[in-house]
Amino acid sequence: MAYFVLATSILLLPLAAIILRSFTLNGDQENRSQLWILHCHANHVLSVVVVSLWCGIWEFPISTRAFVLWLAPCVSVAAVRATRIAVSKRVLETRWTASDSLRIVFWATVSPTLSLLLTARGIHEISARNLWGLFWFPVAGIAALIGMVRLRSAQGMKLRRVRTGTLFTRVMHLSKRVGIKIKRVYVVPSGRGDLTNAFASWGSVGMTDNFGEYLRGMELDSVIAHELVHVQGHHTRKRILVLACVIAAIALLSLGVTFATAPYRAMFITFSLLAILLVNSYTSRRYEYACDQKAAEFTQSPQSMIRALVALYKKTNSPVTCGRIVELFNSHPSLVHRVQAIAKVSGLPPDKVSEFMSPFESGLRNRAQSVSGWASSHHSR
Repeated sequence: MAYFVLATSILLLPLAAIILRSFTLNGDQENRSQLWILHCHANHVLSVVVVSLWCGIWEFPISTRAFVLWLAPCVSVAAVRATRIAVSKRVLETRWTASDSLRIVFWATVSPTLSLLLTARGIHEISARNLWGLFWFPVAGIAALIGMVRLRSAQGMKLRRVRTGTLFTRVMHLSKRVGIKIKRVYVVPSGRGDLTNAFASWGSVGMTDNFGEYLRGMELDSVIAHELVHVQGHHTRKRILVLACVIAAIALLSLGVTFATAPYRAMFITFSLLAILLVNSYTSRRYEYACDQKAAEFTQSPQSMIRALVALYKKTNSPVTCGRIVELFNSHPSLVHRVQAIAKVSGLPPDKVSEFMSPFESGLRNRAQSVSGWASSHHSR
């Protein structure tokens, strides 16, 4: 019972952290927004780590009903997400309705929290030499996929296929130059969440309808080229394959902890879940770097790719850099690291990098060392 009480206390950490942070925001609107977004990223990492730790307590003898082991982390994550939405309405001035908020909270709990619980259950069953545990892994994958798709829909990702217009023409023209076939082009209304995003998957490319408000010419082509490289490289398929290999390896290793003591089995489950998350994020970041660089090569304008990224981060008021641990769990690299990577491959001088990053100088006085440090090392080489 002591394990259960301790684990339940740990589940409250993300909620306590996000409530405390909401009362300590200060500065102007832009600074408060960036601080809040940074904290949301960090809180997400804290949440998945806490849920992974919680999953380990299944290995201890706990005198409580089984459904509580599933319900407690889901309630905790849902409460955190609901609090985040409520504060975001005030700080970020989002316009989610009550119905939107409920849907976002539900699907954000399904993916990744429920997926992690299902995966942990599978590892637990296999370590107990119950091969039915293999059944839980595809169920976890399906839950993650459905949760992600439905979450995007709840956030306003309403796909509208287009067969004419500027975006369609540019995508088709660039895809022919790249040498790939695009089957569908989508425009997504930015909606109440003021979404700004571009995506590619399974022969499709899409962008929110507000991209044209701040990107023109080569900058817009750079974003499109970035997404086309995702299609060309079959990155969605490869990410699924990498995850399948990692999970298969974990399933095999699970057989080796059958006779281990409860603390070791608990650690194995926790680290296995974190490994799955970290590998998935690492693979995604590698593909983002590759797409940035290949798009810069394809358009022969690394400056346009960097300007497009800077405009995107400025438009969404996203943090330009973040802590190393937080970035390990992020699917996209920070802007500073993306700009550094493009500049390094393209041979752009340090003063040019500083010029590109100048729109963020006022909000990054304490973080500029990451860019200047790279510039100095690059200059010395």
